[in-house]
Amino acid sequence: MGASGDVRLGPASLGGLLIAVTYIAGMRAVYKAGRDGLDPEDEAKPAGSARKAWIGFGIAALVVIVAARYLTASAESIAALTGISASFIGVLLVSLVTTLPEGSVTVTAAMRKSYGIVVGNVYGSCAFKVFILSIADPFYTKGPLSAAMGEEHFAAAAGAFGLMGLGYFIMRSFVSPPLAWVRTLTPAIPVIYVGALYLVFILGQR
Repeated sequence: MGASGDVRLGPASLGGLLIAVTYIAGMRAVYKAGRDGLDPEDEAKPAGSARKAWIGFGIAALVVIVAARYLTASAESIAALTGISASFIGVLLVSLVTTLPEGSVTVTAAMRKSYGIVVGNVYGSCAFKVFILSIADPFYTKGPLSAAMGEEHFAAAAGAFGLMGLGYFIMRSFVSPPLAWVRTLTPAIPVIYVGALYLVFILGQR
């Protein structure tokens, strides 16, 4: 939709609506698959207070929301003072900082052997970040948000979806013998990431 210029539909756009519908349908499928594969005998008994858990979650979320405003302003200042494109700053610095909480959660979950949370957090976070485009779309008054994409944004998107796809096939290879060869591509993950960053930097400086 970004390549085609997208179509404005009231406060939203066709691309934004497609993203929202796809995300909601995907989350529903994930929920259903998780419930269907759940064995009541293997389900751990919850411990602690649900109210306390929700309060802790709410406080953590509030801190992130408040910090977001200052993070955005600081990132814009860095881009202006260094002459580096805002797109590259967003892809590298902003995404790195905003992903640190997810990284710590993922590592902690792995240490606790909560592998469902590990994979769910990584892929759920990526999916939700794409869904955010549909939320931000109505606040962009110059037209469809996806229509504002530049070459560097397409490079970043291609790299992100490429890495997500490769990760999926690597995990799938452990339950599908014909895909076992895909595991040999694991070392390519950091190479693809750095290559995509470099491409975003070059395109953004044009």
